[in-house]
Amino acid sequence: MAPRPEGLKNEKQLYLEAIEEFAENSYQTASINEILKKAKVSKGSFYHHFKDKLELYLRTLTKVAAVQAEFAEKRFQEIRPVGRLDFFILLKVQGRLILDFADAHPIEAAFLRQVRSEPEELQIEIAKHYSIEGLDYYIHMIEQAIARGELRRDLPIEVMGRLINHVMLNLSDFALPKSNFLGSRDEQAIDVQLDYLLSLLSSGMRR
Repeated sequence: MAPRPEGLKNEKQLYLEAIEEFAENSYQTASINEILKKAKVSKGSFYHHFKDKLELYLRTLTKVAAVQAEFAEKRFQEIRPVGRLDFFILLKVQGRLILDFADAHPIEAAFLRQVRSEPEELQIEIAKHYSIEGLDYYIHMIEQAIARGELRRDLPIEVMGRLINHVMLNLSDFALPKSNFLGSRDEQAIDVQLDYLLSLLSSGMRR
């Protein structure tokens, strides 16, 4: 990406509107015009600072990824378990980070979920700039766990990877107890639900 000229008016609002638009729509259907209208940024000013929609998308992802990284670093220190982190303990830690980030930053979390569901050609472009947890990430985790003797060798790695990726992408549907959807956050119930979910996965995948 080219260096950004200084002085874009309403830059902060532009990114806020971009996060929301990209969270609610795929990259293909997201509207630059809608973003500019809500942010009160002219097209001329926008194209003076950005080459195209893709550059705005990638810069927006940079900002959201930084928010997530800062949150994860702080939260990981709070929930890090004692002892060796095997495959399923790592998944539980990541699961809590995903759920906690979604609770603290719902729009940013929705944007990242949308990023992970974009088509392969956009994923390739994203991968040139960022490491986003997705199928390749979980396949690599699975391969390492198999090498450590933690997972079965007779199951197709890609099938396990797709299962884990789908679960983590839709974790709130699988792991949040009903009370959370009614407006109250029950931390103990979340841990129990995560344990149940990981137990189901473990019963089929653990060596």
